[in-house]
Amino acid sequence: MSLVSPVNSEARIAPAVSWRGWARWLSQLVVSKAGQPSLLLVERDGRFECFRRRRNGQLALIDSGAFEDVPTGRTARILRRQSFDLRLDAANTVTTVICLPAAGRNHIASIVQHQVDRLTPWSSEKAVYGHVILEKSPSAAPGELTVRLTVMSRAIFSARTAPLIEAGLRPALVGVSDDPLDRPSILNLKPNVDPLHRTHRGYGIFIAAAIAGAATAAFAFQAWANHQRQVQSSIMTQEIEHLRGALAGTGAASKTGGTVVVLDRKRRSWPMVLVLEDLSAVLPDGTYLTDLSVDGRTLRISGLSSAPSDLIAILDGSALLAHVRFTAPVTRDRNGDRDSFEIEAVIVERSAW
Repeated sequence: MSLVSPVNSEARIAPAVSWRGWARWLSQLVVSKAGQPSLLLVERDGRFECFRRRRNGQLALIDSGAFEDVPTGRTARILRRQSFDLRLDAANTVTTVICLPAAGRNHIASIVQHQVDRLTPWSSEKAVYGHVILEKSPSAAPGELTVRLTVMSRAIFSARTAPLIEAGLRPALVGVSDDPLDRPSILNLKPNVDPLHRTHRGYGIFIAAAIAGAATAAFAFQAWANHQRQVQSSIMTQEIEHLRGALAGTGAASKTGGTVVVLDRKRRSWPMVLVLEDLSAVLPDGTYLTDLSVDGRTLRISGLSSAPSDLIAILDGSALLAHVRFTAPVTRDRNGDRDSFEIEAVIVERSAW
């Protein structure tokens, strides 16, 4: 570790060179903001030293003084703008090395909590602690796991960090002063109580995107459903007009020996135009037809209705129809707001009315 005494480490001026130089400087700035903390605040014997950690591992001293002056001094203005690594005085901690079975690696958190109660003067509720697995410890026997456990009284921890937090200084990491300063702390005594803002923001963006996608899909489906209904209504209108034209053309029937029979049948049957108008008058709102056919005196209709159970009684009350019945089970439409139906009825003769 090497210390570099800066001339003015605060006034770092961006390189005023080509656009490539600007791009390189901005990329380095973004990496330092999003990655590991580049600022370091160290407490020793009631005093502090504030460093800027450079990429080559060198430390540039920014400020120093009494630790109690950090929240109100020049250092506070620097630390508010960036995340920083806080190192508390190691003299206020208890550090021990424990050997555990290698199989306990997946349950290390609960094991460490138990060791805090057993090996330190504080219970786990009254202490903050962190652990580091020493992967290549020479003291570890085969099948064992060496863990360094560092514990600090929660009261001492709060006394050191509460004034900083009240001043708007929130460290990203809280380690101890005897760990190497030229790299981020491998230990973090900071209680995991505040979720990272970045995580909340990421979840917010994901949820907003999901809601927007669902709304877009719902609007698209509704537009498609409305289009289908308009198409069905247009087809029905064309079929009715075709049927009216066909009925109007029956006047040109053959004037051979069957003319009397045809005329008699026409006198005893209702004009189809009247049947259609009667259907339009008696069918309730919320009901529309998708198919209509006439075979002799048999009328068959199908469609969608919000109250299909009432249709039998309504159509049976018509003066032109009789023997009204369902020819298929009533089923719920895919939109869930109407039921599909198929009904058959007999068109009564005029003499029977």
